[in-house]
Amino acid sequence: MANPVMRQCVGCHKVTDRTELVRCAYNAETDAIEVGLSHQLPGRGVWVHADPKCLQKGIRSRGFTRTLKLMDLSKTSACTVEAMQKLAADVLQYARCVLQQS
Repeated sequence: MANPVMRQCVGCHKVTDRTELVRCAYNAETDAIEVGLSHQLPGRGVWVHADPKCLQKGIRSRGFTRTLKLMDLSKTSACTVEAMQKLAADVLQYARCVLQQS
C-alpha cells in the first residue's frame, strides 16, 4: 500500500493527507488566487483546510502571500485583500459541495 501524499495547511500548520486539503494557486495571467478543485492547478500553490478558522489564520499571518511569493507585487495590499475575500468564499463553497456529495 502506498503512503499518502502529505501537505501542510497554511493556516493551522498541521501536516495532513492532501485529500483533506484544498489547493489554491496564483494565476499570473489573471492576477488572482484560484481554488483548485482537482489539486492540479499549474503554478505555485498553497494548501489549506476547508475550514474558516484555518483560512482566516492563513490570511492574518500572511501565509498565503508568503507561500505564493506575492510580496514583490507593487499592488499586493489591495490585490491581496480582494483576492483573499474571493478565496475565502471559493474555499467555503468548495467545502459545502464536498459535504453535500458525502
